[in-house]
Order: sequence, then C-alpha cells, then structure tokens
Amino acid sequence: MSRVQTRRIQDKLDYYYRAVKAIILNRQNPVTGLIPASVAVTTHGDYRDAWVRDNVYSIMAVYGLALAYRKIDDDDGRAYELEHSVIKLMRGLLFSMMRQAQKWKFSNTHKISWILSMPNIIPILVM
Repeated sequence: MSRVQTRRIQDKLDYYYRAVKAIILNRQNPVTGLIPASVAVTTHGDYRDAWVRDNVYSIMAVYGLALAYRKIDDDDGRAYELEHSVIKLMRGLLFSMMRQAQKWKFSNTHKISWILSMPNIIPILVM
C-alpha cells in the first residue's frame, strides 16, 4: 500500500475516531464503563439507565474502529485507547449482571441452552 493510500485511510479513521469519541466515548461512565441509553432527563422519565443491548451495539463500533487502527499499525495510541474502552464496558456489564444475579430464579428447568438463547447475554458470553 502506498503512502498516499495509507494517509487517506488514516484520515478516514481519524474522522471516525472523532465521531465515535464525541458520540459514544464521551458518554461512557468513567467508573462503571457503561454507556447510558440517553443523557436526557425529561418530564416523561429518566433515560440515563444503561441497557445491555444498547451497550453491546454501541461498543461494537468502538471495537471495529480499534481493529481498523490495529490493522494499519497505528502508533498514536488510539487502538490501545479504544480497546481499553471496550474492555471497561464489558467488565462493567459483567459486574452489573453479577450484582443482579440474585434477582434471577433458577430451577432445574433452566438449562444452559435456555440461558444461551437469551439475546442480551449471548454477546457477553461470546466476547
């Protein structure tokens, strides 16, 4: 790949990095690593709760960008930053689910195939 092509790809990735940083990563909680569904508190309700599905879908954009930076062998530290944002969010999801485990009632009828069929848990188990 020529230097011109590499520079063009780098410029596109930088554009996406700025967008991801402004839209997703600036909203990531520094303690838990989770991303709220919204930052709005309106008369209709408080939408700052974090949902598993929304967090997984949002962080996949960050993870894809980290892989792209790693592929072009980025030395600015952006791949490292993005990867660790993904790790922080996945750990936050795991910890929040572990804290809520006592709310789940498991019996002999709940088999591992039933748990794996749940759409909100599958991405966490795969990662």
